[in-house]
Amino acid sequence: WLSPPGTYSPESVTIHEAGHQFWYGIIANNEFDHAWMDEGFNSYAQQRVLRECYPPRELSKRYLEGFLPYVFSGVEILSRTGGADPYGGFYSDFKRDPMAVPSWRYGPGGYRLNSYNKPALMLQTLENYLGWETFQKVLSTYFQRWQFRHPRPADFFAVVNEVSGRDMKWFFDQAYGSADLFDYGVGEVNSKASQPLKGYWQSNGERQFFDGSGNGTPETSSFLNEAYIRRWGEAVFPVEVQLIFANGDTLLESWDGRERWKIFSYIRPDRLVKVTVDPDHKLMLDVNYANNSWVNKPQRNAAAFKWASKWMVWLQNLLEFMAFFS
Repeated sequence: WLSPPGTYSPESVTIHEAGHQFWYGIIANNEFDHAWMDEGFNSYAQQRVLRECYPPRELSKRYLEGFLPYVFSGVEILSRTGGADPYGGFYSDFKRDPMAVPSWRYGPGGYRLNSYNKPALMLQTLENYLGWETFQKVLSTYFQRWQFRHPRPADFFAVVNEVSGRDMKWFFDQAYGSADLFDYGVGEVNSKASQPLKGYWQSNGERQFFDGSGNGTPETSSFLNEAYIRRWGEAVFPVEVQLIFANGDTLLESWDGRERWKIFSYIRPDRLVKVTVDPDHKLMLDVNYANNSWVNKPQRNAAAFKWASKWMVWLQNLLEFMAFFS
């Protein structure tokens, strides 16, 4: 009640419940064993419809025992979360049960996670990996083939493999069959001045030779840049790494993500100033976006601004409450 504009509380619920006409009304999965096949599909579709039809959702909190809602204007909520942020219990409950466990056997806190949140993120990750055009065909084929029938998870997985032309068993074994975490991040970044270049160097469009004395054009000095990227979780997924240098040059590298770590090394005239793992957030199942990026000059006042903002909200909340009785 008292749902403020921009939070889409009634809209999202309406979209979700209308979706049940399709998942599970027409696609009649067994919710007792596989609740994610309707609740998860609806949660995924709900977030997608909101992104397509509404402005970004804004963060809201309720104070005074939930009586007073407050909207933090300008603070958008990542639609990718589906309610699965770490503060929503996703991180802490993630390893309790795999999705493959029958719904009626989920432990405390595991039902909502594995029936709503995680499957929505799994489907969104699939869309990002396969592309919307392919994934749209996956959904339509699955619906046409299994309407008024009783599909199981393996039936949906088979449609994904068939339509995409790829064997996605490696993904479903991890996201569905295990409770392993997906978590990639930046471990360490170093930029050190290297010795003056010696040898042939492309300068001003001409191939020139430098003797290593350090004299000559600016290209004779350089930096050794190393970005140490880590796989913190057990689950494996291919990721992209974006590297930005001081002169604005940007590189986008690909990593299969199989090893525990990988070092990207470059000798360039400029220092690295920013490194981001999965810059487009394709891996929606990544449980910790806080370690996905590094910058050489952090915002020093970020913590102070955060706590000052919280204090001001509580102060304003108190003043408005007192004004109500004045």
